Amino acid sequence: FFYTYTASTCAATDRTTGLLSAAFAYRAAMWSKKAMFLPVLLMVPTSCGFQHMNGEYQFANQLNGTPAKHRGTAFFEVYTPPYTSLYGQVNWDVRTVPLDPELVKAWDGKLMNIVGYEFDIVRKDPNTGEYTSVPGWEQYNHHYGNSILGKGSEIVKTDIPHMDKASDDADKSMEDAFPGHKIVNTVGGPRRALDAFSNQGLIMGNGAESRKTFHYLPPGYGAQVLSPYQAVIHPMIIDTKNRVPLENSSAPTRHGIVPPSSNVGPDAMYSGLMECPCTDKYPKKISSFSTMEQGICKARITEASRCFSAAAELGLTPVVKNVSVSTGTAPAGCYVTAVSGGFEITYNGANTTIACGAAGPARVLGLSEGLVKIRVDLSPPSSENTDGLAVITLSGPSDLWFGVGFGASDGGSDNGAGGGAEGLTMSGTNYTIVVLGNGTVVERKLGQHLAGTVLPTSVNVTSNTVNGTQRTVVLTRTLAGVTPDHFTFDPSTTHIGFINALGSSADFGYHQAKASGTIYFVELDAPTCVCDEAAGQGTIGGYAWGAQRCVGRPLGQMLDDPKWESNGRINPTCLLKSYSGGLRCCKGGTILLDSDQEKTVPQTVETFYLKYRYYYEEGSATNVTETYRTSWWTEHNNNEHDVPKCKAGEECLYTITSNFTAGMMGGFNGAATLIHMEGHCHIGCHRMEMWIVDDEENPQLLCRTKVVYGTNDTVMNEEGYILGNLPCIFGDPKDGFQPPVVLHADTKLRSIKVQNNTVARYGDMGLWEIRASLPKPEHQPTTRV
Repeated sequence: FFYTYTASTCAATDRTTGLLSAAFAYRAAMWSKKAMFLPVLLMVPTSCGFQHMNGEYQFANQLNGTPAKHRGTAFFEVYTPPYTSLYGQVNWDVRTVPLDPELVKAWDGKLMNIVGYEFDIVRKDPNTGEYTSVPGWEQYNHHYGNSILGKGSEIVKTDIPHMDKASDDADKSMEDAFPGHKIVNTVGGPRRALDAFSNQGLIMGNGAESRKTFHYLPPGYGAQVLSPYQAVIHPMIIDTKNRVPLENSSAPTRHGIVPPSSNVGPDAMYSGLMECPCTDKYPKKISSFSTMEQGICKARITEASRCFSAAAELGLTPVVKNVSVSTGTAPAGCYVTAVSGGFEITYNGANTTIACGAAGPARVLGLSEGLVKIRVDLSPPSSENTDGLAVITLSGPSDLWFGVGFGASDGGSDNGAGGGAEGLTMSGTNYTIVVLGNGTVVERKLGQHLAGTVLPTSVNVTSNTVNGTQRTVVLTRTLAGVTPDHFTFDPSTTHIGFINALGSSADFGYHQAKASGTIYFVELDAPTCVCDEAAGQGTIGGYAWGAQRCVGRPLGQMLDDPKWESNGRINPTCLLKSYSGGLRCCKGGTILLDSDQEKTVPQTVETFYLKYRYYYEEGSATNVTETYRTSWWTEHNNNEHDVPKCKAGEECLYTITSNFTAGMMGGFNGAATLIHMEGHCHIGCHRMEMWIVDDEENPQLLCRTKVVYGTNDTVMNEEGYILGNLPCIFGDPKDGFQPPVVLHADTKLRSIKVQNNTVARYGDMGLWEIRASLPKPEHQPTTRV
């Protein structure tokens, strides 16, 4: 059952609150029975006198008479499945939420223009099914990623570990971009970038400020999705609700205990857990080795055993395999490649001049976890291996047969390289690998519900292991099939269809379960070198620290800050030895307490949900100017910074700056206008500013945000907490907006973040989250800005 309500008149709209509550209550009952998520679709004309989900809004450059009111022809709402947490726990994982089938059906083949959204963290009353907002001091929203996917894209699991690499692109440098997953193009044929309108990442003020930040795109602009069908959510939420009651009272205090490393005591108006202080679970180990993303090691590792131990010492684990080669097509010495499930460590004994990070023929990987866990790793032909290489890893029950058929189709002629997984058949699958209960591997050509015939052996079994009840076999073979009935793997393709099945006995026979699916391929990053020289790298909590991400002047001040004389003028977040709190000590599932403290806190579980309301209208490829997501870190490459405590007698304001050009922002293509600019920063932040500084004597203010704080203990007005960060919004003056400014690739920009530093702070941020667009013709100036 899917509840749909369309308000055709303003009078009807006034009834939506009660109807929506009834719909939620019904769906809550259905959800508990079916153990599945049933999102409500509420289509309400926004021209009527509707109420915002979170009350009234403002924006920083709002002109007199211009309302801060969401627009569009309707909205729909998305609730995530439930999150559960203990005190101090970090929730940080990827969730997918299907959109309501009625909405999907209505917009199939159509272009939806998303023009704004609202966000909240809510809990559900178990008796009434009603949702209410959670106070900011109970579940702290550090940040989230949220995207709406269209039918031309899909998020797939890759299991490829995140590597801490330097980047000013928020999608690459911060784990808000669905780590271990990737949004891929689902259209068949050669692999290519995502098509226009296939998905939209809608991060526009995504932290504690999100509930009262105006996530809005003005008339004539939007974020368009063709055939929307799914939301993808990746929040980082920290449970800060105290579980220990006051003496002689059953009510909890506002905040509970914090680890000894915290800057913030329990008497503060906000919880120190939101800064992610490092606990005793995150010991630091400095290594005598280092990684290099680009270039050639000054000191190369010259022994395989030393290479493998160095990678482990640097936290490049888990190790999928250690390999020794002698090839002229890869960096000399030691290098690592992030692959599905961990890292592949390679020692190359050849004396080459290939640089670390050098792009070469794309090696691709695909993963599926169905009845059989399947991993396909394809290396294209090279001068040393003209046949290319397919490495196929299959895992299934150790005592039963299991099999996978590659290139599955509906029996047509696409050889499994087009379309989705529906209708894939045995007769449409020429090539199948079967693993028997005794470990024997057989290749077959199947018939329609028939065992078919055995094919000549083309695979080499490089590993066949049993762990408990699970058998894993690793096979290699050439990309091209040795006969027409052997499937030919193509590393350039987007995906392949497959079927998989489990038997009811050790010997091949009729299956007890079957399924079909699609494996999507993603390109692996170029290898990262491991050098025989110390650079302050190592591990924190067993996780790799990685190469230096901070940059020096004139680009940024992270490596030369007079306010950090106590740390050699270097911001502590730049160095492993001085790192004390932030994202690196805040992995998903972490409890932000020292080990002995955990025993003192009641293990009471909290349950909450994330709620999104998306405003939309009919899209247009010609009449709507498309916006895209871009960003800039004021830390310049690093994604966080520490704030020093002010000294006696000085003004307690700390300022961090960076200098850059517009062309350095992600997605920039010749020229751009910035339509929505929001500054993401943490508690204590006063404002963020961006200036055009082509003329240092006459700088031009582009945007100055304003941070709004709560004044009492009511929900969405929590004292000590950021309620919203007022963004800058640019649009058509006739609609009441300041006109956007055209930026060129060499336009000089300066980012400034101003922060209260009455107390020291860990892991703060100065991130610009921006929706930009190509300039409209009327915005092209006759002279350069």
